[in-house]
Amino acid sequence: MKYNTNTTVLCGYLAPNSTVKIKLINTAKDTLVSVSDNECVESENQDGLYFFNTSKIDEVFDALEIAYIMTDDEDGFYGGKVVISNEVPTTSSIRTDIQDATIGNWRIENNQMILDKVDGTELTRFNLFDPAGNPSMRVIYSRERVV
Repeated sequence: MKYNTNTTVLCGYLAPNSTVKIKLINTAKDTLVSVSDNECVESENQDGLYFFNTSKIDEVFDALEIAYIMTDDEDGFYGGKVVISNEVPTTSSIRTDIQDATIGNWRIENNQMILDKVDGTELTRFNLFDPAGNPSMRVIYSRERVV
């Protein structure tokens, strides 16, 4: 899934009324992502729910897969992973992607499902897993998009 850095908000539950900081890690380079301010803001309506607006990211990029970890005053932590993009898809591009995904061919190779566009070029890939979370080509229970 792609996000626009001006509208994406990361969140996590930690101790209410804490000072919560966030670290962002570029997973492709295993480096910290530069931010103008790493402090998270607590929700006015949900005690312990903290938000970080990704518009505070200083780096310029087309797309960036980041892992994030929020920490509080009491050694609590909350983490996750997200793909952030400067691209905002248009209705037309979304319609084309849906058409490609439904009409284009697909195949399974090396525990991955590969979806092709109508023109034969690759649209996207998914890693495939069995019910125990192991890579699988036969008993498929879940998939995760390859970024």
